[in-house]
Amino acid sequence: MSQGLPFDVAQAGVVAEVARDLARHLYDYHGREFVDPRPYKLDDLARAAGMSISGVRTAYDDNEIIEVSSRTGAKLRRRAEDAS
Repeated sequence: MSQGLPFDVAQAGVVAEVARDLARHLYDYHGREFVDPRPYKLDDLARAAGMSISGVRTAYDDNEIIEVSSRTGAKLRRRAEDAS
């Protein structure tokens, strides 16, 4: 049973914010880790996601990249540090 319109609106706002955060997060690491031949530039991703460059750079870690790759079958682009 609904707790009233103010509660429903507040709850919808929270859900929308979580969805926006998730979309930004997914956009960031997909644009940096799964795009060939070059990743998108940090400043382009930051502008598109409404984040700072440092926010994009630190938005995810290697464990998340590996998890996405294993769940989706997406191939990681070759990183410069892997080439040496």
